[in-house]
Amino acid sequence: MGFLVPILPLCRSLAAIRPDRATLLPGLAEPPRDLRPSFSRPCCPMPIAVGTIETLGFPSILAAADAMVKGGRVTLVFFDKAEKGNFFITIRGPVSEVERAMEEGIKAAKAVYGGQVMSHYIIPHPYENTEGVMPIDYTPESEPHRVT
Repeated sequence: MGFLVPILPLCRSLAAIRPDRATLLPGLAEPPRDLRPSFSRPCCPMPIAVGTIETLGFPSILAAADAMVKGGRVTLVFFDKAEKGNFFITIRGPVSEVERAMEEGIKAAKAVYGGQVMSHYIIPHPYENTEGVMPIDYTPESEPHRVT
């Protein structure tokens, strides 16, 4: 019986994953409460990313912004003019969604007649100091449109 003691926690873990296999061992027909899978526990929050695109001309940034918010679960948080006719936008959302939205935005901006993407960049999980200093945080204007 002493050799079963180290195996018992493993069997209970397997019972939590595959309850139908728990009947092989007596007394494990019901997995322990703490080992049952629970979908009501809060998950870890998804890491939020920041993506920004700078284009030459307003029509290309408009096309990029439209494609980005349609192409992924992201929120447009910032828009501004750079210098000499360049414009840039910033989006926030889960990392995978920002990556997908950035691809769509770059493709849409390049498809506009005369549209040029000057630069683009994604920060997968910005440090909180970056959020405090740079204009990449959610604003009161973007909060009603925030995608969760």
